This record gives sequence, C-alpha cells and structure tokens, in this order.
Amino acid sequence: MYETILVAFDGSEYSKAGLLEAAHWIKKHGGNLYAIYVVHFYEEEFLIFPELREKKINVAFNECTKVREELKEKLGIEFQCIIKEGEPTEEIIEEAKTVNATLIVAGTYGKKGYLKRLVLGSVSTELCLNSPVDVLIVKKPCEACRGEYKNILIPFDNSDFSKMALRKAFRFYKEYQSAINVIYVLPTRMELVDFYVTPHIKQKMQEEGEKILKEAQKLAENEKVPIEIIIEEGLVADKIIEVAKNRGCDLIIIGPYGWKRTIERRLIGSITEKILHISEIPVLVVKEGGR
Repeated sequence: MYETILVAFDGSEYSKAGLLEAAHWIKKHGGNLYAIYVVHFYEEEFLIFPELREKKINVAFNECTKVREELKEKLGIEFQCIIKEGEPTEEIIEEAKTVNATLIVAGTYGKKGYLKRLVLGSVSTELCLNSPVDVLIVKKPCEACRGEYKNILIPFDNSDFSKMALRKAFRFYKEYQSAINVIYVLPTRMELVDFYVTPHIKQKMQEEGEKILKEAQKLAENEKVPIEIIIEEGLVADKIIEVAKNRGCDLIIIGPYGWKRTIERRLIGSITEKILHISEIPVLVVKEGGR
C-alpha cells in the first residue's frame, strides 16, 4: 500500500518514533524509506549569528548518521536521510513529491487539553492540512512495533471524509486482514451548546446514529468486508480515544474533514485535530480513499 515513505525527522524522540514505525512497515512489507531533516532558522537569527547555519547543518548530519546506524543495526534497514534548509512543512511536502512518496510520517509534541497543545502552525498539523498524500502521525515510541495494523478504529459520520477513511480501512482488510471497527459517538450536552437535549431528542439522536452506522454497514457489505459497529455517547474525540484503547486498537484512520489552508480551515477545536494531539496510538489521516 505504501511503497515509498518519507519521515519528517529532527532528532527528537517523537520523530525517532515516527522513523521506527515507518522502518518496521518497510521491513514487513518492503519498499523505499526516506527521512528528511529540515534546518530552519529566522533570517534575523542568521544575520546576528551567521555561524549557527553551519552548526545546525552539522547537528542535522550527525543526527542522521546516528539514526541510520541504529536502524541498520537493529532492523537491517537502509534509508536515505535528506538534509534541507527552509520552512519545514514546505520542504517536507516538496521532497515527498520529488521521491514520489505515498505516505508521510511525522511525530507530534501534542499534549492533552486545548491549552497545552501545539499551536495551529505545528509541523504535524500543517502536514495533515496540506499534504497531497496520506499522513501518519505517531506520538510516542512504539515498543512493540510490528510494521502492521491488525485492529483499526474508524470514526464515521457518513460524511465524504469519513467514507474516504472507511475505504482506506477496507484496503487494510483486503491486503492485511485487519479487523475493522466503525464508531459513531453521540455528542453530549457539553458539546451541544445552546441546545437543550430532552429525552425525545436524545432518542432521535440515537436513531440517527444507528442510521449513520447502517450506511457504513452497507458500504462494507458492498466491498465484502466484515466490520464491527460501535455507538457510544460522550465527548467525541475523548470517547474515540477511549474506545480505541479499550479495544486494543493499533491504528485510528480519519479523514481530513474539509481542512483547507489558512482562514478557510476548520477551527482549532475540531474533533479531528484533537484526536491527533491526544491519541497515544498512530493516527492515519487519509487524503486518498482506497488507492
């Protein structure tokens, strides 16, 4: 599925987690692995401390050399580490086009809670917004990486974006026999601001959720893919993460949900972005459906 993978690498433990995840995938399924280290500094910084440019490039070279040796010794994996200068997101996406990457992998420093998360300009978030190919976000080192995903959770609301994610999950089943869990979360009163939820309305919401999941079931039946349907109630992103953990899922697949550049993109409070920042398991943001 992912024959060429590009990993955003900066020497941090989070980017090493992403590289390790990608390396296990390549070892298991074959393909080409690249890492890109983007040296970024402000023009004012360079004018005041011109020696920083060479110092930062040397750091990048040393980090790349070190991790190449580690992965070769640990997994027998060879990969090319590319060092660029510029704005990280732009350089990563441009390099992905150059090497014909079918997946970009990035770590994230996101933490729980809106006030503790990274700002909108974070590289991982911007990659999810602007990448032309799928993006895998990895938050922590995977101590039991296998290079495969056997138990996948897909949040589904019958939107085109959730259908895109579901079609990608179908491909995981067809190629790797992954178990597919499809979840719809009924929002709580906390998320329905200015809307009083009566018992009758709650029942209607339940019926609507069941109707939505029936659409997922129809799509699965058409593709001859078995899925498990889950309906829950709670804070949507938190409940998705809770269910993924309780069911032992090793991957969450989500759609981009209409994110676009700058002011056209959805607000920082979007469910998709919250999932990216609080999930402890890898999250795959799909840009292409079953391809």
